[in-house]
Amino acid sequence: MNLFKTLSHGCVAAVFILAGTTCALAAPAARLPSIFTDGMVLQAGKPVQVWGFDSAPGSEISVSLSQTDSGKTLAETTVKADDAGKFSASLPSMGYKKEAMTLSVSSPGAEDVLVQNVLSGEVWFCSGQSNMAWLLSGAENGKAAAEAATNSLIRLLTAGRKQQLEPAEDFEGQWKECNPQNALNFSAIGYLFGEELHRELPENPPIGLINVSWDSMNAQAFISYSGLEANGLTKQIKEYTAIASATNDTSPAALARYESQMEAHKASTRFEDKNPPQSDSPELAALDYDDSDWSVVDVPTSLEKATGDDAFNGAVWFRRTVEIPENWSGKGLLLELGVIDDFDTAYFNGALVGKTDKNTPRYWTRMRQYPVSGDKVKPGKAYRRTRS
Repeated sequence: MNLFKTLSHGCVAAVFILAGTTCALAAPAARLPSIFTDGMVLQAGKPVQVWGFDSAPGSEISVSLSQTDSGKTLAETTVKADDAGKFSASLPSMGYKKEAMTLSVSSPGAEDVLVQNVLSGEVWFCSGQSNMAWLLSGAENGKAAAEAATNSLIRLLTAGRKQQLEPAEDFEGQWKECNPQNALNFSAIGYLFGEELHRELPENPPIGLINVSWDSMNAQAFISYSGLEANGLTKQIKEYTAIASATNDTSPAALARYESQMEAHKASTRFEDKNPPQSDSPELAALDYDDSDWSVVDVPTSLEKATGDDAFNGAVWFRRTVEIPENWSGKGLLLELGVIDDFDTAYFNGALVGKTDKNTPRYWTRMRQYPVSGDKVKPGKAYRRTRS
């Protein structure tokens, strides 16, 4: 019994020793924003700005760049964190660097923060609406371009989307080396521009591409209040500050005003589909449906042009008749509609063959390809309807 007690006490002591060791681990010297992650590209020919958060207030922060293979220091400086634990440092500008560098942020008694595989080259922001947000995977010849995207000197970063009314200090995102898969999921215009830039510039420098595009977003959303004011856009500042003030008001009166405004908005737009596809064969998709009073339109087109209403926002049905040859009878077909913005439901000879809706990731870039089973394919005239 005494031996058991002695061993038990010894085990307990060992546990306390291990717990003490765990607690003694140093905290990181700082938290760096997402722009400083492994694989990043620094802008050549400009002072290198490095900043971060969550340091010990008033602590000394050392920032350095070194060659990864040799460890040779290329530049370094020391600054102090402010009372909020934030710091900002500047390193001298440098030329193009194709060999990997390491960015180090350290502080006495803290764990070093290391950013590996850093290059120095040309850094570009890819910003805009749906044209810039359009992925290489949905572009013409995009897959062929992606297969050739094997240049590791091209680095890609897509900023995560987050709605907020005040300027952000950070964002979600991660630098990635260019490869076929990463290129497919990047902005088509952005990637093709960066690839050409690397190929055409003297010395073929590293290229860093930061995709901050967002469909239907206006340019003012990416500009600071001071930038808007400097360009005379004071009206936008008043609108944004008013929205921010209203958003922070969570009172019952504010909620009632919101619901009233939403009902008025719904009443002024077209949300109701007069023939919603409740089943696989809605009325407008039926083979015997009389479409003699339908308008004739050329496609591709926009819904605004198809309806003759510049303010149109809703659903439209299209119908097309095709001739099926005898030797296609009973054979499976592939209905290709290209890329459609936003949603669509497709029918062939009255039967549902495919649809794309809000549950489809990045639906506005998807090539619509819907298989038609052989039992639906008969010689003669066939009818294809699409609801967009």
